[in-house]
Amino acid sequence: GEIKKENPEALIRRILEYLEEAFVKKGQGYVDYLIGVIFLQNLPGPYEEHCELAKLLGPAMAEEYRGTLELNGFLKKLIEKFPDLKGLYDEHIDYCHGLLSHSFLADITRWLVSVYSGEIKIENPEALIKRFLEYLEEAYVNESEEVNNLIAVAFIENLPGPYEEHCELARLLGPAMAEQYIVIYGYIK
Repeated sequence: GEIKKENPEALIRRILEYLEEAFVKKGQGYVDYLIGVIFLQNLPGPYEEHCELAKLLGPAMAEEYRGTLELNGFLKKLIEKFPDLKGLYDEHIDYCHGLLSHSFLADITRWLVSVYSGEIKIENPEALIKRFLEYLEEAYVNESEEVNNLIAVAFIENLPGPYEEHCELARLLGPAMAEQYIVIYGYIK
């Protein structure tokens, strides 16, 4: 048969309705990940070209998208505050074809452990680590639940555990993050 051409906006609406329906079902593991992380995290932000796409999202995806914008904003502030992360950010964007907030903060955790261990050489690493952990502690305590969860899951859970090399890095955490570390690992060595 003949393929009927559809109005592009109508096609986009149908695709978004389908994704919304799949996203609302939740608990589908990889489907949730694909929609919540891969699709929504790569939609244009409010001031980017084609930002009007976000206005077409259904309620569940729109709420998730707002959380994504908040996480991405937090990570961009982190990069501004710590310019040493810019190269890591660029690599992440190139490799992942977009910003995946949990994956990127996990990359930052590995970077920080490498700075701590001396594997990555930078000027005055102790001061950088101290400033970085203070900034993250402040964000963990004062930012939204989404940012708090990002830090807990992607940063604290990726720090070396009590029996791993460089586990003493956990002793430098602020009180709130140290408490979460203890929830995860049982104690700080």
